[in-house]
Amino acid sequence: MRAILVVGASGFLGSHIVEELAPHYRVVACCRPSSSNSRLCRISHSIEVVRCSIEEIPNFVSRVHADVVINAAVAYGREESIAETLDTNAVLPLRLAESLLGTPDALFIHADSFFSKNAQSCEYLRVYRETKRAAVALLSKMETHVKVVNMRLEHLYGTSDSPTKFVSSILKQIVSGASPIALTSGTQLRDFIHVRDAARAFRAVVDRGSSVSQGFVSFDVGTGLATSIRELVEEIKLLSGSESDLNFEQLPDRLDEMPCSVADVEPLVRLGWAPQVSLREGLRELIEQEKSFYAQIDEVRKLIETTELELASAEKQENDL
Repeated sequence: MRAILVVGASGFLGSHIVEELAPHYRVVACCRPSSSNSRLCRISHSIEVVRCSIEEIPNFVSRVHADVVINAAVAYGREESIAETLDTNAVLPLRLAESLLGTPDALFIHADSFFSKNAQSCEYLRVYRETKRAAVALLSKMETHVKVVNMRLEHLYGTSDSPTKFVSSILKQIVSGASPIALTSGTQLRDFIHVRDAARAFRAVVDRGSSVSQGFVSFDVGTGLATSIRELVEEIKLLSGSESDLNFEQLPDRLDEMPCSVADVEPLVRLGWAPQVSLREGLRELIEQEKSFYAQIDEVRKLIETTELELASAEKQENDL
Protein backbone atom coordinates (compact mmCIF):
# COMPACT_ATOMS: atom_id res chain seq x y z
CA MET A 1 0.00 0.00 0.00
CA ARG A 2 1.31 3.45 -0.94
CA ALA A 3 2.60 5.44 2.04
CA ILE A 4 1.56 9.08 2.35
CA LEU A 5 3.04 11.56 4.82
CA VAL A 6 0.67 14.43 5.60
CA VAL A 7 2.41 17.39 7.21
CA GLY A 8 0.20 19.75 9.19
CA ALA A 9 -2.21 16.85 9.74
CA SER A 10 -3.79 18.27 12.89
CA GLY A 11 -4.90 21.46 11.15
CA PHE A 12 -8.22 22.26 9.52
CA LEU A 13 -7.31 21.22 5.99
CA GLY A 14 -4.74 18.59 6.97
CA SER A 15 -7.15 16.65 9.19
CA HIS A 16 -9.76 16.46 6.43
CA ILE A 17 -7.13 15.29 3.93
CA VAL A 18 -6.07 12.55 6.36
CA GLU A 19 -9.69 11.50 6.86
CA GLU A 20 -10.23 11.33 3.08
CA LEU A 21 -7.08 9.28 2.42
CA ALA A 22 -7.06 6.94 5.43
CA PRO A 23 -9.50 4.31 4.06
CA HIS A 24 -7.44 3.92 0.90
CA TYR A 25 -3.77 4.43 1.81
CA ARG A 26 -1.28 4.03 4.61
CA VAL A 27 -1.32 7.53 6.09
CA VAL A 28 1.26 8.95 8.46
CA ALA A 29 0.01 12.12 10.12
CA CYS A 30 2.80 14.50 11.08
CA CYS A 31 2.01 17.05 13.80
CA ARG A 32 3.98 19.55 15.80
CA PRO A 33 4.66 18.61 19.45
CA SER A 34 2.47 21.45 20.73
CA SER A 35 -0.50 20.92 18.40
CA SER A 36 -3.81 19.38 19.47
CA ASN A 37 -4.88 16.14 17.80
CA SER A 38 -8.58 16.69 18.55
CA ARG A 39 -9.46 16.87 14.84
CA LEU A 40 -7.91 13.42 14.29
CA CYS A 41 -9.71 11.60 17.11
CA ARG A 42 -12.31 9.96 14.86
CA ILE A 43 -9.69 8.26 12.67
CA SER A 44 -6.75 7.86 15.07
CA HIS A 45 -7.19 4.06 14.98
CA SER A 46 -6.51 3.89 11.24
CA ILE A 47 -3.49 6.18 10.92
CA GLU A 48 0.00 6.59 12.32
CA VAL A 49 0.70 9.83 14.19
CA VAL A 50 4.19 11.24 14.63
CA ARG A 51 5.15 14.40 16.46
CA CYS A 52 8.26 16.35 15.56
CA SER A 53 9.59 19.87 15.22
CA ILE A 54 9.57 21.68 11.90
CA GLU A 55 13.30 21.03 11.53
CA GLU A 56 12.86 17.26 11.98
CA ILE A 57 9.90 16.80 9.61
CA PRO A 58 11.83 16.18 6.34
CA ASN A 59 13.79 13.36 8.00
CA PHE A 60 10.57 11.38 8.48
CA VAL A 61 10.03 11.03 4.74
CA SER A 62 12.63 8.25 4.44
CA ARG A 63 11.84 6.80 7.88
CA VAL A 64 8.23 6.08 6.96
CA HIS A 65 9.14 5.14 3.37
CA ALA A 66 6.74 7.74 1.98
CA ASP A 67 6.63 8.30 -1.76
CA VAL A 68 3.87 10.89 -1.48
CA VAL A 69 4.19 13.93 0.77
CA ILE A 70 1.34 16.39 1.27
CA ASN A 71 2.18 19.69 2.90
CA ALA A 72 -0.79 21.30 4.65
CA ALA A 73 1.25 23.12 7.29
CA VAL A 74 0.62 26.85 7.46
CA ALA A 75 1.53 29.93 9.49
CA TYR A 76 -0.55 33.08 9.07
CA GLY A 77 1.93 35.39 10.75
CA ARG A 78 -0.60 36.59 13.30
CA GLU A 79 1.15 35.06 16.29
CA GLU A 80 4.31 33.77 14.61
CA SER A 81 7.38 35.88 13.91
CA ILE A 82 8.39 36.70 10.34
CA ALA A 83 11.16 34.08 10.56
CA GLU A 84 8.75 31.41 11.85
CA THR A 85 6.23 32.25 9.12
CA LEU A 86 8.96 32.03 6.47
CA ASP A 87 10.18 28.67 7.84
CA THR A 88 6.68 27.15 7.77
CA ASN A 89 5.37 28.60 4.52
CA ALA A 90 8.47 28.60 2.32
CA VAL A 91 11.47 26.75 3.78
CA LEU A 92 9.55 23.67 4.95
CA PRO A 93 7.89 22.93 1.57
CA LEU A 94 11.26 23.21 -0.19
CA ARG A 95 12.92 20.84 2.27
CA LEU A 96 10.04 18.38 1.93
CA ALA A 97 10.25 18.42 -1.86
CA GLU A 98 14.01 17.95 -1.70
CA SER A 99 13.59 15.00 0.68
CA LEU A 100 11.86 13.12 -2.16
CA LEU A 101 14.78 13.47 -4.57
CA GLY A 102 15.85 10.04 -5.76
CA THR A 103 12.56 8.39 -4.74
CA PRO A 104 11.00 6.67 -7.78
CA ASP A 105 7.57 8.02 -8.80
CA ALA A 106 7.62 10.43 -5.87
CA LEU A 107 4.93 13.08 -5.61
CA PHE A 108 4.97 16.28 -3.56
CA ILE A 109 1.63 18.07 -3.12
CA HIS A 110 1.69 21.58 -1.67
CA ALA A 111 -1.30 23.47 -0.25
CA ASP A 112 -1.18 27.00 -1.64
CA SER A 113 -3.71 29.82 -1.22
CA PHE A 114 -5.61 32.20 -3.49
CA PHE A 115 -3.96 34.93 -1.40
CA SER A 116 -0.72 34.26 -3.27
CA LYS A 117 -2.37 35.48 -6.49
CA ASN A 118 -2.49 39.03 -5.15
CA ALA A 119 0.68 40.86 -6.17
CA GLN A 120 -0.66 44.13 -4.75
CA SER A 121 0.92 45.69 -1.68
CA CYS A 122 -2.08 44.86 0.54
CA GLU A 123 -1.05 44.94 4.20
CA TYR A 124 -3.58 42.33 5.36
CA LEU A 125 -1.69 39.07 6.03
CA ARG A 126 1.19 40.46 4.00
CA VAL A 127 3.90 38.18 5.40
CA TYR A 128 1.66 35.14 4.93
CA ARG A 129 0.90 36.11 1.32
CA GLU A 130 4.50 36.89 0.40
CA THR A 131 5.93 33.71 1.94
CA LYS A 132 3.32 31.60 0.14
CA ARG A 133 4.22 33.33 -3.14
CA ALA A 134 7.90 32.69 -2.48
CA ALA A 135 7.26 28.98 -1.89
CA VAL A 136 5.47 28.57 -5.21
CA ALA A 137 8.14 30.50 -7.10
CA LEU A 138 10.91 28.34 -5.64
CA LEU A 139 9.07 25.03 -5.97
CA SER A 140 8.54 25.74 -9.66
CA LYS A 141 12.34 25.76 -10.08
CA MET A 142 12.48 22.09 -9.03
CA GLU A 143 10.48 20.91 -12.03
CA THR A 144 13.30 18.78 -13.44
CA HIS A 145 14.04 17.07 -10.12
CA VAL A 146 10.75 15.94 -8.55
CA LYS A 147 7.05 15.95 -9.45
CA VAL A 148 5.49 18.91 -7.64
CA VAL A 149 1.75 19.64 -7.59
CA ASN A 150 0.66 23.02 -6.26
CA MET A 151 -2.94 23.12 -5.00
CA ARG A 152 -4.07 26.75 -4.98
CA LEU A 153 -7.03 26.78 -2.63
CA GLU A 154 -9.82 29.28 -2.86
CA HIS A 155 -11.79 30.34 0.24
CA LEU A 156 -12.06 27.23 2.44
CA TYR A 157 -14.83 26.76 4.97
CA GLY A 158 -16.37 23.83 6.83
CA THR A 159 -16.55 21.79 10.01
CA SER A 160 -13.77 22.26 12.61
CA ASP A 161 -12.36 25.46 11.13
CA SER A 162 -10.92 28.06 13.49
CA PRO A 163 -13.62 30.29 15.05
CA THR A 164 -11.53 33.31 14.05
CA LYS A 165 -11.85 32.59 10.31
CA PHE A 166 -14.33 34.79 8.43
CA VAL A 167 -17.07 32.25 7.62
CA SER A 168 -16.94 30.65 11.09
CA SER A 169 -16.88 34.01 12.84
CA ILE A 170 -19.70 35.69 10.93
CA LEU A 171 -21.86 32.55 11.07
CA LYS A 172 -21.43 32.33 14.85
CA GLN A 173 -22.42 36.00 15.26
CA ILE A 174 -25.51 35.67 13.07
CA VAL A 175 -26.73 32.37 14.57
CA SER A 176 -26.31 33.73 18.11
CA GLY A 177 -28.42 36.76 17.17
CA ALA A 178 -25.69 39.35 17.64
CA SER A 179 -26.88 42.76 16.47
CA PRO A 180 -25.95 45.05 14.89
CA ILE A 181 -23.09 43.49 12.92
CA ALA A 182 -20.75 45.97 11.27
CA LEU A 183 -19.50 44.89 7.84
CA THR A 184 -17.63 46.20 4.80
CA SER A 185 -19.44 46.80 1.50
CA GLY A 186 -19.37 43.05 0.88
CA THR A 187 -18.82 43.50 -2.85
CA GLN A 188 -15.68 41.32 -2.88
CA LEU A 189 -16.23 38.14 -4.90
CA ARG A 190 -14.87 34.87 -3.56
CA ASP A 191 -15.02 31.20 -4.50
CA PHE A 192 -16.16 29.38 -1.34
CA ILE A 193 -15.23 25.68 -1.34
CA HIS A 194 -16.15 23.20 1.35
CA VAL A 195 -13.15 21.56 2.99
CA ARG A 196 -14.45 18.05 2.20
CA ASP A 197 -14.44 18.89 -1.50
CA ALA A 198 -10.92 20.30 -1.16
CA ALA A 199 -9.75 17.11 0.56
CA ARG A 200 -11.28 15.06 -2.25
CA ALA A 201 -9.28 17.15 -4.74
CA PHE A 202 -6.07 16.18 -2.97
CA ARG A 203 -7.10 12.52 -3.13
CA ALA A 204 -7.85 12.85 -6.86
CA VAL A 205 -4.27 14.01 -7.43
CA VAL A 206 -2.89 11.13 -5.34
CA ASP A 207 -5.11 8.57 -7.09
CA ARG A 208 -4.12 9.82 -10.53
CA GLY A 209 -0.60 10.96 -9.76
CA SER A 210 0.81 8.92 -12.61
CA SER A 211 -1.25 10.95 -15.09
CA VAL A 212 0.04 14.28 -13.75
CA SER A 213 2.85 15.52 -15.95
CA GLN A 214 6.42 15.47 -14.65
CA GLY A 215 7.65 18.74 -13.20
CA PHE A 216 5.69 21.56 -11.61
CA VAL A 217 1.90 21.63 -12.05
CA SER A 218 -0.59 23.97 -10.40
CA PHE A 219 -4.31 23.31 -9.89
CA ASP A 220 -6.94 25.78 -8.76
CA VAL A 221 -9.11 24.23 -6.04
CA GLY A 222 -12.54 25.82 -5.88
CA THR A 223 -16.04 25.53 -7.29
CA GLY A 224 -15.61 27.86 -10.25
CA LEU A 225 -18.45 30.02 -8.91
CA ALA A 226 -18.06 33.54 -7.54
CA THR A 227 -20.17 34.67 -4.57
CA SER A 228 -19.99 38.12 -3.03
CA ILE A 229 -19.31 38.48 0.67
CA ARG A 230 -22.67 40.23 0.97
CA GLU A 231 -24.49 37.32 -0.68
CA LEU A 232 -22.76 34.87 1.66
CA VAL A 233 -23.67 36.81 4.80
CA GLU A 234 -27.27 37.34 3.70
CA GLU A 235 -27.58 33.63 2.89
CA ILE A 236 -26.40 32.71 6.41
CA LYS A 237 -29.02 35.05 7.89
CA LEU A 238 -31.75 33.60 5.68
CA LEU A 239 -30.89 29.95 6.40
CA SER A 240 -30.53 30.50 10.15
CA GLY A 241 -33.68 32.57 10.57
CA SER A 242 -31.66 35.14 12.49
CA GLU A 243 -32.90 38.64 13.21
CA SER A 244 -29.42 40.18 13.31
CA ASP A 245 -29.10 43.60 11.71
CA LEU A 246 -26.44 43.49 9.00
CA ASN A 247 -24.86 46.92 8.63
CA PHE A 248 -22.97 46.85 5.34
CA GLU A 249 -20.54 49.69 4.54
CA GLN A 250 -20.03 50.36 8.26
CA LEU A 251 -16.42 49.19 7.94
CA PRO A 252 -13.98 50.34 5.23
CA ASP A 253 -12.91 47.89 2.55
CA ARG A 254 -9.26 46.88 2.74
CA LEU A 255 -6.97 48.81 0.44
CA ASP A 256 -5.62 46.84 -2.54
CA GLU A 257 -7.80 43.82 -1.71
CA MET A 258 -8.53 41.50 -4.62
CA PRO A 259 -11.99 42.42 -5.93
CA CYS A 260 -12.53 38.90 -7.31
CA SER A 261 -10.96 35.48 -6.94
CA VAL A 262 -12.46 32.41 -8.59
CA ALA A 263 -10.96 29.05 -9.56
CA ASP A 264 -10.50 27.57 -13.00
CA VAL A 265 -11.52 24.02 -12.10
CA GLU A 266 -11.33 22.47 -15.58
CA PRO A 267 -7.85 20.91 -15.07
CA LEU A 268 -9.07 19.15 -11.90
CA VAL A 269 -12.31 18.11 -13.57
CA ARG A 270 -10.23 16.37 -16.24
CA LEU A 271 -8.71 14.29 -13.42
CA GLY A 272 -12.21 13.10 -12.53
CA TRP A 273 -12.87 15.48 -9.63
CA ALA A 274 -15.84 17.79 -9.19
CA PRO A 275 -17.17 19.72 -6.15
CA GLN A 276 -20.12 18.01 -4.49
CA VAL A 277 -21.10 20.29 -1.58
CA SER A 278 -23.09 23.35 -2.65
CA LEU A 279 -22.58 26.57 -0.70
CA ARG A 280 -26.14 26.43 0.63
CA GLU A 281 -25.71 22.81 1.75
CA GLY A 282 -22.39 23.56 3.43
CA LEU A 283 -23.73 26.62 5.24
CA ARG A 284 -26.85 24.78 6.36
CA GLU A 285 -24.67 22.05 7.86
CA LEU A 286 -22.58 24.58 9.81
CA ILE A 287 -25.69 26.43 11.01
CA GLU A 288 -27.23 23.20 12.34
CA GLN A 289 -23.99 22.37 14.15
CA GLU A 290 -23.89 25.85 15.67
CA LYS A 291 -27.54 25.67 16.77
CA SER A 292 -26.93 22.24 18.27
CA PHE A 293 -24.01 23.69 20.23
CA TYR A 294 -26.14 26.51 21.64
CA ALA A 295 -28.93 24.00 22.46
CA GLN A 296 -26.45 21.94 24.49
CA ILE A 297 -25.33 25.07 26.33
CA ASP A 298 -28.96 25.86 27.15
CA GLU A 299 -29.48 22.32 28.47
CA VAL A 300 -26.43 22.62 30.72
CA ARG A 301 -27.57 26.05 31.91
CA LYS A 302 -31.03 24.69 32.77
CA LEU A 303 -29.49 21.72 34.59
CA ILE A 304 -27.30 24.05 36.65
CA GLU A 305 -30.26 26.30 37.49
CA THR A 306 -32.40 23.28 38.49
CA THR A 307 -29.60 21.89 40.64
CA GLU A 308 -29.07 25.24 42.35
CA LEU A 309 -32.81 25.53 43.10
CA GLU A 310 -32.91 22.01 44.53
CA LEU A 311 -29.87 22.68 46.73
CA ALA A 312 -31.38 25.97 47.92
CA SER A 313 -34.66 24.21 48.73
CA ALA A 314 -32.90 21.41 50.60
CA GLU A 315 -30.85 23.93 52.59
CA LYS A 316 -34.04 25.86 53.53
CA GLN A 317 -35.73 22.67 54.71
CA GLU A 318 -32.71 21.86 56.92
CA ASN A 319 -32.76 25.35 58.40
CA ASP A 320 -36.52 25.10 59.08
CA LEU A 321 -35.89 21.91 61.04
